[in-house]
Amino acid sequence: MKRGNTIGVRLRTEDQSDFQKIVDEEGTNQSSKIAKIVHDWLHFMKSKQERGDITLAGEIIKNCFNAIPNEELCSIAKKNAKYVIKEMRWQEEDLDFDEVSKRIVEWNMENERQLIRRERNNRISFKQRHDLGIGWSVHQCEMYAEMFRLIGETVESNSIKHDKGSFGFEVIQHSKSEI
Repeated sequence: MKRGNTIGVRLRTEDQSDFQKIVDEEGTNQSSKIAKIVHDWLHFMKSKQERGDITLAGEIIKNCFNAIPNEELCSIAKKNAKYVIKEMRWQEEDLDFDEVSKRIVEWNMENERQLIRRERNNRISFKQRHDLGIGWSVHQCEMYAEMFRLIGETVESNSIKHDKGSFGFEVIQHSKSEI
């Protein structure tokens, strides 16, 4: 590989230790890792601009989820929850409410969706407004609720609500830890 020009990069303090862990795990150095990240991102963005980004377009997601009957969506959501929790446990041995909660909120932000989390005593409600249809609401709501059940939390059954533009549920948190 041809050597390029040197530029300075300033990382956020909270990202520095995570970045260093990744560099150490991969046995590389910070400079080459940053160069790879920038290269991959630039080529990804160029590809998105040239060919368009339709792989996860809202209309496609909406049509796919809406084509599946509700009973099957619930079954699929539970299977997906088991898979996600299994993967999370592989990454984080002491998987608890705070970790699952943090991850699902972050995933939604990364996908430009806002999952609102509100806390009242040991009851935490999650809700989201969207334009992805009833299928999305059923799947996401049931999957997230099942994820909390799988780690031993109680999901208030009568709090699970979904319609074509929103969903929500409430968890009674048992594994209270300091955030």
